Amino acid sequence: CRFVIENPINPSNAWACLRTLDSFGVQYVDVVTDPEEYLNGRENPRKKRMNAAMGTQKWLDLANHGTSTACIENLKNRGWTILATDLSPGAVPLTDLDFSQLGPFAVVMGNEDRGISDEMRAMADHRVYLPMRGFAQSFSLSVGCAAIVSHLNTCGALKPGSLPQSEVDRVLFKWSLDSVRGGREILRREGFDLPKHGRRTKVLGYTVKT
Repeated sequence: CRFVIENPINPSNAWACLRTLDSFGVQYVDVVTDPEEYLNGRENPRKKRMNAAMGTQKWLDLANHGTSTACIENLKNRGWTILATDLSPGAVPLTDLDFSQLGPFAVVMGNEDRGISDEMRAMADHRVYLPMRGFAQSFSLSVGCAAIVSHLNTCGALKPGSLPQSEVDRVLFKWSLDSVRGGREILRREGFDLPKHGRRTKVLGYTVKT
């Protein structure tokens, strides 16, 4: 399981999602930040106020994509089934899905104001929504993310031990470097000369190691 966050208005909401996903053991998160949406002023990320999950990003594998199409094509080419949260006609309750029949899947969380884009809606394999009993139509981004990942955990869709051993080794090595102060220097003294900096990626305007 992985999550995709599409063009969030407030990056603090997206970073709060990262904190929740890390807590449930979701390792991979893709973020779509379409330059057209941000450079033309439609979205206004408040970059200086991102504090809900600063530090959590070092435990996750994050990928940034310039367009929704590029993100979803990349995931589909690698065998991921796309579940997009959506309130438009044709969407089905998340609780109706049989996750045992889906294989690897990615859950898409849309924009806080408009939901998923038309491109995302057209490319999704399934469109789902969270059943609600009150008058509100939707949850906030971070609460919706928490409710979905909690349901996935309860119904058994989050499967511990689903990563191949090579990926487990890579993640554990990355975590160890991020956990031990001076870890790279310790390895160098033992004869393992690593690159000075890890691979980096831009996520919502911030550079994070991946």
